[in-house]
Amino acid sequence: MTQHDERIAAAVHAPGLPPQPWRNGAGVTREIAAAPGGGEAGFAWRLSLADLEADAPFSPFPGVERVHVPVQGRPYVLTVDGHERVARVGEPLRFSGGAEVAVALGGGGGRRRALNLMVAASAGTGCVGVIGPADTPMATGVEVVAVAVVEGAAELRDGRRLGPLDVLLTDSLPVEVTRLTGQAALVRVRPRRAAG
Repeated sequence: MTQHDERIAAAVHAPGLPPQPWRNGAGVTREIAAAPGGGEAGFAWRLSLADLEADAPFSPFPGVERVHVPVQGRPYVLTVDGHERVARVGEPLRFSGGAEVAVALGGGGGRRRALNLMVAASAGTGCVGVIGPADTPMATGVEVVAVAVVEGAAELRDGRRLGPLDVLLTDSLPVEVTRLTGQAALVRVRPRRAAG
């Protein structure tokens, strides 16, 4: 007889989480979830929501791979090791945590926010894929650690409805998104397998 898993994936509203200063003190972030380990980084992986309110350098995280996903506000510019990249809502940008990175918000004002996935290279690899209405219904796999609504709303098979910047922490549980009216980010982490 098989046991039925009664656990349910938890949902959080990311902007309502407690703010923390960036490691370099130049901004504010909200930690959504983290897994322990990762040596010098202090985590195997971490997912957070950053408030981008002024031009500022990013904190360095050597030995960490980063995926930066704008989720709110007008486009802005990230300069990564001297190369400018335009950051737009729903378009993930990947770079090394050891890179020299700075954000320039430009004109237009308004709040900008971004999801940041950081994965210690010693612990594994991570990626963020953005899906839209045409991609639903869909079910997550075990590598998906979180589903974050970027715009619009997501409806789940269990009847729950998630709004903008709500994040579902899957705890490796399969989750079915039955309907999506905007965009959602699927956050994946693949642990590094031990040699041997």
